[in-house]
Amino acid sequence: MLGRRERHKRQTRTNILAAASLLFARDGVAESTIDQIAELADVSDTTVYNYFTSKDGLVDAFLAELNGTNSLAALLAARPSDEGPIRALRGLFEDLDRSTLSDEDLQQRLTILTRAREDKLLWGAYLRTNADAVNRLHRAFAEGAPHWSRADALMAAHAALGVLQAVLEVQDDNSTVSSWQRDCIAALKRLERAFPC
Repeated sequence: MLGRRERHKRQTRTNILAAASLLFARDGVAESTIDQIAELADVSDTTVYNYFTSKDGLVDAFLAELNGTNSLAALLAARPSDEGPIRALRGLFEDLDRSTLSDEDLQQRLTILTRAREDKLLWGAYLRTNADAVNRLHRAFAEGAPHWSRADALMAAHAALGVLQAVLEVQDDNSTVSSWQRDCIAALKRLERAFPC
């Protein structure tokens, strides 16, 4: 169980990222300042820098949090050992707890993706976090299918991330978590045929 201080630190970090999310979606990264983010999060700018060493670090953390890349490898490692890597990834989507992602969260992700394509700073950060996600996925896939070659695990990681990205990009204003989840599962089923275990 987390102590009071640790809970406070996590909540402060969450508040900073939520404030950044609102400002990045509304104004873009270049126009959003650390002072504005701090004010909206109800903390000092020094506090923001205590959690994130730079604005770029804040943007990277925001996108990693938005994409869930920080926890994906751990979630895959917790899946049953007899599942292949792509099957395990599909299992994560099949078992998705709707309380962790709302329709509004999905729409926010779509807004950020649209905004990222228009904002060079956000797009650069988005590409960096995707590269990090591929590396994490590659390591998880290599552990989940030790008989795969390094190249196979890397190709599967790129393919899986590409599939998930493509599914996200075809969602629209009427998309729900249920429809996005269904589309991800169907796409990952097709990908499993390309990378059987």
